Amino acid sequence: MPGKNEGKAGKLSVGIRAVPWGDWVGFAGYRFRKIMNAISEAAGKAGVPASSDLPSKAIELGYAKLEGLARKEQAAAVKDFREAEDKNIDTILKSRALEHRVRKEKAEADKAELEVVDAQLNLIAKLKDARVVLRRDEDGNYIVSPELEGTEVAALAIHVKSLASSKALDPQPNK
Repeated sequence: MPGKNEGKAGKLSVGIRAVPWGDWVGFAGYRFRKIMNAISEAAGKAGVPASSDLPSKAIELGYAKLEGLARKEQAAAVKDFREAEDKNIDTILKSRALEHRVRKEKAEADKAELEVVDAQLNLIAKLKDARVVLRRDEDGNYIVSPELEGTEVAALAIHVKSLASSKALDPQPNK
C-alpha cells in the first residue's frame, strides 16, 4: 500500500522465546514460517543482501568509502599543487617582465644621454662655424661673444660641458 513511507526502510522488532515442538509444527509455526519467508523475499527484492553476504558487503562498502576519501584528498592535493605552480609561474613571468622593463628603461636613459651629448656636439660645431662663444652673466642671461683667437675645439667642448653640467644652458634657471 503506497504511502508517505514508501521506499524507506522500516523497523522490525522481533521477540524470541522458546516454543514447544507442537506449536512449531502446528498452525502458529506454519504462520511464522510463512511470514518469515515473505519478509526474506521482500528483502531480496529490495536488494538487501543475505545475512551471509553482510560481512563481505560491509568490507566492500568500507573499502569504497576509504577509496573515495583518498581520492578526495588526492584531488585536493593536486589542486593545491596546481595553484602553487601557477603562483610560481606568475612570479617568474613577473620577474622576467620586470627585468625586461628595467633593461628597456636603462636603454632609454642611455639613448637620452647620448642625445644630450649629440646636441652638445652639434652646438659646439655650430658655435665654431659661427666663430662665437656662449656664456652666462651673473644674472643668468646668455651672452654670445666672438671667439678669441687661437681657441681650440677641445677647449670649447670643455667649456660647453661645464656649462651643461652647471645647468648654464637651461633657458629658465632656478634661482
